[in-house]
Formats: sequence, C-alpha cells, structure tokens
Amino acid sequence: MEHYEYARLTATSFGVDINITDDVELKSLMTELNKQYPQMNISNIDKLPGGEIFYCRIKELGGKDGAFLWWIVKHLCHKGWEPLGAVFVAGSGVWEQLRKKLTD
Repeated sequence: MEHYEYARLTATSFGVDINITDDVELKSLMTELNKQYPQMNISNIDKLPGGEIFYCRIKELGGKDGAFLWWIVKHLCHKGWEPLGAVFVAGSGVWEQLRKKLTD
C-alpha cells in the first residue's frame, strides 16, 4: 500500500498559510524561506500533541504573498512533491494541494 505526506498552501491577504503532514519538511522550508527573506514573520505555529509542527502562517512578505506561494510550490516540487490541484476559494484566496510519496 502506498503512503503519502500531504500539504496545503494558501495565499491570502493575511499571508501564506502552510498546512503539512511532514514536520521535517516544514522546518526545512521555514529555514530556507528565512534565508531568502529574513524580514518575514512566521507566526501562528500549531503543533500536534507529539510536538510535530503541522501549520504556520508567513506574514510581512511585502505584498508578494502570491509570489511566495509559487516559490514554495516550486521548492517542494523540486524535492519530490507533486501538485494535486489548485483552487480559488472566495474569501480564502488560492489553495495549492500537494503530496509526496513515501518510500519504504
């Protein structure tokens, strides 16, 4: 049976929200984003009971929230993630959904 990690990225007027099932990938992504744009603000970090991060919001992107969303999609795709789809949700912005197949 195949197993996957999943991610949902949302660009809104509040920033870029990242929901992801891979705690290690999220930490790596946050580190890389901080190198690229150190003035950004990572907030609203939520953790599971075991301490794994599954959500964060990236703010203060200088009005480039959409560009950052696409950079994150590109970055994840280069690391083996595949897009599942994108949708515009009125009042919620653009949602990108991705998955990454786990290897045994």
